[in-house]
Amino acid sequence: MYNIKIENKAQNQFFLSLKFQHLIPEINSFLIVNSIASQFIILSSGTSNHHHKAFTFSFNSLMQSAESVHQKLHLKQNDRWGLSLPPYHIGGLSIYFRSLLTHQAPAILHPWNPTNFKDQILKEQVTVLSLVPTQIFDLIKFKISAPPCLKIVLVGGDFLGEELEIRAKNLGWPIIRTFGMTEVGSSLAIGGDLKTGLSILPHHKVKIDKIDRLWVKSHSLFNLQLTKDTEWKMIKASSLLDSNGYYPLEDRASLSPEGIIPLGRIDGSFKSSGHLISYPDLKNILDRFMLENQCWGKMDLLIIDDPRKGKVLCLLHEEDISPEQINDFENLIAPISIDKKQNVTKISRTELGKTKSINF
Repeated sequence: MYNIKIENKAQNQFFLSLKFQHLIPEINSFLIVNSIASQFIILSSGTSNHHHKAFTFSFNSLMQSAESVHQKLHLKQNDRWGLSLPPYHIGGLSIYFRSLLTHQAPAILHPWNPTNFKDQILKEQVTVLSLVPTQIFDLIKFKISAPPCLKIVLVGGDFLGEELEIRAKNLGWPIIRTFGMTEVGSSLAIGGDLKTGLSILPHHKVKIDKIDRLWVKSHSLFNLQLTKDTEWKMIKASSLLDSNGYYPLEDRASLSPEGIIPLGRIDGSFKSSGHLISYPDLKNILDRFMLENQCWGKMDLLIIDDPRKGKVLCLLHEEDISPEQINDFENLIAPISIDKKQNVTKISRTELGKTKSINF
């Protein structure tokens, strides 16, 4: 699964988890019938057993993304990437392309095991890698300090709270925030902070519309979006661009002199008592609350559609979260109200630590 050789060749190349390997023949047949070749295919994180969604990229587009990251981080040929994310996500696949530029195969640090992670990094002399917030929490939980050979830790994939970042840096982990998505072949912005702005990579151009929706014009944009409910269908990225060549993302943002300030998903804003609520701000409060109460990862806030109110705030929590803790958190975010609560045995998460969709 991890002995991957990246090549620019005529055949389509697939990067799917074992759970979805059975889709490869039918996707490939669909692409061949439509005379589509030389593509790298990866599934969206929103893929389920009932709805399949994939993106295709060219070799050149993913190399453009890698070169831009390489340039931004000032990496040299003696730098070595560590692979600590699965290669069937864009965050993992991108590591293989970035490694082509340092002429060193990535060190395989996946599957994740925090207790021997530091030793693996030292053994393989890794200097740069990507992690997600759940992995950062594990390093803090076990009080694991960063090895001296490590120069850069890119952190993205999900919301990274300020307190989590501070605690990790106190252990020596050289964190640099990153903001990206599958549609643009990994990173959109790297470096900076959420208050003043993250630095946009040079191969992207961005703009904001009247509802703060983020649009991107990019050399690493996907080529095709493939979906299947009953049969496979495809949409060309070029057909979704505006007259100036910008693609609409499902994210809100504001622009600053330093770059981009993410404001959450398009569906991640709602009004409470007439006030527009910032979902990222709420997540930051929740993140700090969970750290202070030794229950990190056992709660999450979701915004879901409601037939009467439009969108409502929901609290998902595990069974060992007490009513008193829930009450304390509600008091903390007042006058914002939680409309729905759901108790689960364990919050189901993706490999990148994001909460999987749930029916309330």
